[in-house]
Amino acid sequence: MANQSASLRLGVIRIGFILGIVMAACAARAQDVVVDCSGQDSNAYHSINDALANLPFVPWQVVMQVTGTCNESIYLGHLHNLMIAAPLGQTATIQGDGVSFGTLNVDSSTGIYLYGLTITGSGSVGLNVNGGAEVRIDTCTFQNNPGDGIAVADNSSVLIYSALSTGNSRGISISANSTVDHASWAGGSVVLSSNANAGLYLSGGRYATGGNTLIQNNGFGASTLPDGFGTDVRGAGQIQFGNYAGPNLITGNRSGGVSLQENAEVSFWGGTNTIQNNGATGIVDRFGSQVTLFGNVEISGHTAAGLDIASRSQAYLDASVAPNNIHNNGFGPGGVRAGIRVDGSSQLVLTGPNQITQNGGPGVLGDINSSMDLSGSTISGNQSDGIRALHQTVVDLGPGMSLTGNGGAPITCDNTSMLVTAGKASAHCLNVQASDSGSHEAVGLTSIPSVPNFTSKMKEYKRERSLIPRPRR
Repeated sequence: MANQSASLRLGVIRIGFILGIVMAACAARAQDVVVDCSGQDSNAYHSINDALANLPFVPWQVVMQVTGTCNESIYLGHLHNLMIAAPLGQTATIQGDGVSFGTLNVDSSTGIYLYGLTITGSGSVGLNVNGGAEVRIDTCTFQNNPGDGIAVADNSSVLIYSALSTGNSRGISISANSTVDHASWAGGSVVLSSNANAGLYLSGGRYATGGNTLIQNNGFGASTLPDGFGTDVRGAGQIQFGNYAGPNLITGNRSGGVSLQENAEVSFWGGTNTIQNNGATGIVDRFGSQVTLFGNVEISGHTAAGLDIASRSQAYLDASVAPNNIHNNGFGPGGVRAGIRVDGSSQLVLTGPNQITQNGGPGVLGDINSSMDLSGSTISGNQSDGIRALHQTVVDLGPGMSLTGNGGAPITCDNTSMLVTAGKASAHCLNVQASDSGSHEAVGLTSIPSVPNFTSKMKEYKRERSLIPRPRR
């Protein structure tokens, strides 16, 4: 009996000891790591680096509350589940030393959440994410860095709820199989404005948005093309400009709206996407690249062309859901002006009620061994011909095309080009051939993306937001 009593007492002691550890851990979890960079709070750390050196080793997320302006450069290496946040509704600033490569460097770390931070003053990059790191950005500003506002490389991933990148060399740079996703379903926006070169730059990697991305007034510090574009995509980079949450707008950029080269891809889909008043060209599609417009895309106000496809590239304009509207381009002083230009063994596919109207020069200009597969679209009210085919270009004219009201002929061809049509066409073409059938089969290059269910992601977002520290009283 005595042995049983002793064993019982020992068990109670052990349970009490374990409960004590759990309660102490819970208490530690409830106490955020507090950083007051103004130095006024004697109970807080006075720099983020001091706080990092004293982080508790716990399996759950550590919340670091930051206030004031922190004059330091920070390295987060091999850390997990860390939130660095200003109090909810407030802003804290991390001011770099102007020498270190990045103001905030995240290397091989996961579960990093940034809220309410202004990151500035680096030697080069504001936020540098690499080494397979994973970062979430919520209501942060990246400004006045001589390099990129945000740079993401080496198989890393960034999820943006809301961000502004302005006054940098480039707004966001993505490379080496990395991804940046804009969580538009959370209601925030991504604004890339007034950067010296591209607002959004990809060399490989991927960017995707569901709406409310604004890319404007970039490229005015660029000295060579294509650095002055709002969006510059190279090295098989891929962009999805979707709109299920709100419109995307690319406007006011120096050289053009979007530049694609080196097997790059861009797609616009969903609700309204607008590319307007960007220098010479709305979209430049070159060197084996592809652009896809799935309806509700407006391209207007460019001095040379709305869409310029060249060097073995492709453009697919599918208006089966809603029209794409390319209008009022090509009224600048340049010699080559059109609504759409197809050049250098490239291909244009128009299917459904696309509208190519009111452009300077021809509505569509095909040149140098290119092909155009056209059906169901309207090409009208353009300053010159509706369609002009030069230098061994082939125009395959399908049913439902409207080519009225242009300043020149509906279709003109030089003596090396060919018009293929199933019916009669009013065309100034010597080489006209009948197509094999009365039906026109335009090749669908890509299926329209679908909108996934974001219920679980919204639940996780709300959970993360609940951890953001509230202002201290």
